[in-house]
Amino acid sequence: MRKISFDEEELYVIAVFEPATRTGTISLMEEVLLEVKEDQDMYNLLFSTLEKLKLVTDDVFESMDLDSYREDLEIESEDDG
Repeated sequence: MRKISFDEEELYVIAVFEPATRTGTISLMEEVLLEVKEDQDMYNLLFSTLEKLKLVTDDVFESMDLDSYREDLEIESEDDG
């Protein structure tokens, strides 16, 4: 089995959508995917991230270190507000 790697944009997407489980993240992202059909770049990013998430195990998902991505998103949110 080949190793699945996520690029930085994909990791940010996961950090935005990540609930407690890989399957929960996938479900949430699938719902949003339908809403962003008009934005081809966002659609492609979500789609590629979803496909990769479907290929990794729950253990791999749980071992992903998304804290720095979440922190960056929180800082951006604070700067906007």
